[in-house]
Amino acid sequence: ASGSFSDLQDLENAVLNLNLSGNDLGRLLGLFGIQRLQGEPFAVDLDAERQGPTFVVRKSRLRIADAELEAEARLPRFPSLDDSNIRATIKGKNFERFRGALGIPGASTGAYSLAFDLNLDPAGVEIVKLDLLSELVRATIHGQLGEAAAFAGSQFQFEVEAVSIATVGKAFGMPPMLDRPATVSGAIEMGEDSIRTRGPVSVSSLDIEGSVDGRIVLAPGIRGSDFTVELGGPDLAELVREFATVEGIPAQPYDVAGGLRFDGENLRFSDVLGEVGSSSVRADGEVRIDQGFAGLRVDFDLAGPALEDLVADLGAIELQPGPYELSSDCLLYTS
Repeated sequence: ASGSFSDLQDLENAVLNLNLSGNDLGRLLGLFGIQRLQGEPFAVDLDAERQGPTFVVRKSRLRIADAELEAEARLPRFPSLDDSNIRATIKGKNFERFRGALGIPGASTGAYSLAFDLNLDPAGVEIVKLDLLSELVRATIHGQLGEAAAFAGSQFQFEVEAVSIATVGKAFGMPPMLDRPATVSGAIEMGEDSIRTRGPVSVSSLDIEGSVDGRIVLAPGIRGSDFTVELGGPDLAELVREFATVEGIPAQPYDVAGGLRFDGENLRFSDVLGEVGSSSVRADGEVRIDQGFAGLRVDFDLAGPALEDLVADLGAIELQPGPYELSSDCLLYTS
């Protein structure tokens, strides 16, 4: 390592050229009070300079946990990111090892790459772009950073393709979700303790299409989150089987919309309206999501021109075909 300093007390003016390697980056950073990293061998190559409030990284390279990070940056108000220009890339062959070293939640393994850019647009707004590619997820995010603490007020547009919704959701402590691929795209705004959509977010998963509009609370199990959801597909019975074994669900196309709220161990749904096959449906209720969707309680109305299309077989009960109306408030399923 080599460098020059005008004042070792505050390092307001400094030039630094650093080549450093070792067997445990976590132990090294622990000397400075940084406990995030686990023990991993590392190598650092840095060419940087600070002149007053301006900090410039002409070249930096970090190798850790089978990953290689390269970055260039100009921070005119260091240590603030205001008005900064930053470009960074990370790539490696073992995402699981990299996540473990940094203590980052997730489920992706295998090869991965991440590109990050932060720049100012002509109006002086800080614009960020993030591209992630792994074996489980491909994501593109771009938008503007907010000025509040924890970047509250930041607004982003995004598109995410996931190999398995269930695997991604489980990794981040979310309730049970569909075990199938999906593409999600839309716009969001960051709050201090939540993420709010800016218009409906579209969701596409094989033969299922839908949209979500609402608020995700950044709490365990996304407790307190509430959405307006629209969902449509060719087979309601197949959709229900993704979550639980429930007999008697009609194998009919569906197109429904309503409100959802995650209330601790319960998922509450309200003002659900739509169609199942040729029948119209209205429903309100709740389901326990901490015990394999046990205890589904529902208040519903059904009406249609052909009962035989909705219920194909009632066992020993003879089914009278034709128009029908049905209302009930009942417990449908327990385990």
